[in-house]
Amino acid sequence: GFFRRPGALQTFMRFPAAQLHVLPDSVPRELAALAEPLATALKAVRLAGLSAESQQEDSASRTVVVGDGPVALLVLQALRWRRCRVACLVGANASRLRRASELGADSVWNVAERDADGLVTSLQDAGELPSVVIEAAGTPSAVALSIKLAAPGGQVVLLGLSGNRVSEIRADDIVLKQLVVRGSLASEPEDWRAAAEMMSSGAMQSVVT
Repeated sequence: GFFRRPGALQTFMRFPAAQLHVLPDSVPRELAALAEPLATALKAVRLAGLSAESQQEDSASRTVVVGDGPVALLVLQALRWRRCRVACLVGANASRLRRASELGADSVWNVAERDADGLVTSLQDAGELPSVVIEAAGTPSAVALSIKLAAPGGQVVLLGLSGNRVSEIRADDIVLKQLVVRGSLASEPEDWRAAAEMMSSGAMQSVVT
């Protein structure tokens, strides 16, 4: 069932109009089907305090996305739509990392081939550590890496679920860098509205690799 309505496999379902968002014919069904995960990605971006209004072209927030799955690639696109600079997307799948570059990441980092210490150095050499890190990998090691990558005074938004596995992190890293760490679960009505707006504008591309 869905919203207490039985029969999610039915050909047709009835919903109150207030719960629906109309997309233009220009949005392919294959992309429209990703509205829910896109809304989830947009919520994480919103919780980081990033919006189009808060970003100026000459001072866009420097961000990093940890993860290379479909949700992470949607987070990347949501950040770009909000006019944020994605300094790096971190993952372990070569084809997904190539897709991340196509979608606007300044750089990518394959953790299956290079270690995290080198990533910190690379980000510093390219400018500075990110003020916002969004974790969308769903692995315990990604949480620790996200905290490690964030700049002092930065924010870490945890979006992935790791099946109750334990993440080994040092609380001192959070305290000494005065980080804000928060979780982001699912989405809210305003995120669905943002998803409809983003898709209608043509800013979303396929995350299929």
